Amino acid sequence: MSKSNRAKATDQANKRLTKLETYTADFGAWLDKAKAALAEAGLTVDMSAIYCGEDGHANFDTTLADGSEGRPLHFSWHKMPSGRYEMTAYVS
Repeated sequence: MSKSNRAKATDQANKRLTKLETYTADFGAWLDKAKAALAEAGLTVDMSAIYCGEDGHANFDTTLADGSEGRPLHFSWHKMPSGRYEMTAYVS
């Protein structure tokens, strides 16, 4: 995939990720929504090995629709005293 197509997929992914709710009580459902947002932008990511602790961050490789390497996904979470999570994710 050309650099311009990779940049376009990254931009589309970030626009979709920023539309997700930042605060959630359901960690797994948020991950599913994030994966769907990436898929809509033409990116796939395997986040099956993520640990759901109180706080954390992880980086994942993404793959473009044509099978070429995408840009890294950066993901972080913080469990607040209310039991809800603050979630952030972006593709660099």
